Amino acid sequence: MLNRIKQTIRFKYYRVRMSEPVWLRVINRTGYNLFKKDRNRNLDEMQKRILADLRDNGIAFARVTDILSQQEWEELRSYVLGRVNDPAIQTRMQEQRSAEYKQEEKYFNIDLVNSRILDLKHPMYRFALNEKILGIANEYMGMYTKFRGIRLWASLPVPKGVPETASQRWHRDLDDRQLMKTFVYFNDVDETGGPFNYIRQSHGGGGKWNNIFPTPFPVGSYPPHGAVEKAIPQEYIVKATGKAGTLIFCDTSGFHKGGYCTEKNRYMLFCLYASAATIDPLGYTYPSKLDVANLSPRAHFALQNEGVDSVTI
Repeated sequence: MLNRIKQTIRFKYYRVRMSEPVWLRVINRTGYNLFKKDRNRNLDEMQKRILADLRDNGIAFARVTDILSQQEWEELRSYVLGRVNDPAIQTRMQEQRSAEYKQEEKYFNIDLVNSRILDLKHPMYRFALNEKILGIANEYMGMYTKFRGIRLWASLPVPKGVPETASQRWHRDLDDRQLMKTFVYFNDVDETGGPFNYIRQSHGGGGKWNNIFPTPFPVGSYPPHGAVEKAIPQEYIVKATGKAGTLIFCDTSGFHKGGYCTEKNRYMLFCLYASAATIDPLGYTYPSKLDVANLSPRAHFALQNEGVDSVTI
């Protein structure tokens, strides 16, 4: 009985916290005001196209070299493939291939990141804090956003015939009312390599299918198997196969899934941008000293998260 009361109070709290007036005008007041005062918000044509696709469909596509120089892309790719080919990682992959199916667990993923300490010189963090990406995230959210972390996954083929589980199933993220993630493929991803899947117009902020199995904060939404396909026409499903260097921008408050590899591995980086109201735990830790002298105001704001008070900036 007591647990039920606690759960009821918890859900009511988040219902208020994630209501638009509280979310936008109270919790995100600072980010909203800074965004409105920013006079350097000019987007180039590529950014405008991505922003328009995000607003219309919740998903947009580009090449990573639309954002990074060829040299920056090669540095990032070299790091990732170096991690993939690390003998310890290769051993883990071999062990994981023979792992048993575990319902509701991400047994099919190996995290390739070797340190959670924020390093502004590291190619992954340089990519995550790229001004063009931050510009798109801020315009999409209508405020200065927070950079919440990265994941670098090696997704492995699942045992033959096992059902989709965890993030392989259709779901809505619980992180925030509205958010943006970027996904980068580091190898060619076809239908056997666990491509990212998304349902167009299922994102928050007016998407046509936004009210189908909505997110009951703070638990996210994982409808029963087959329920999403029955409720939403097939033509709204986007299967994001692509070459190495494919860059996906996506609002994962909309329905998405991926990583159900049947034959090939998938190597993918994702970065999360959310509001100050996010309930997602911070995905990195701060070093004892952080040199932000060369960062823009929007990047500086993006890094001001919980734990930053103990850092010398």
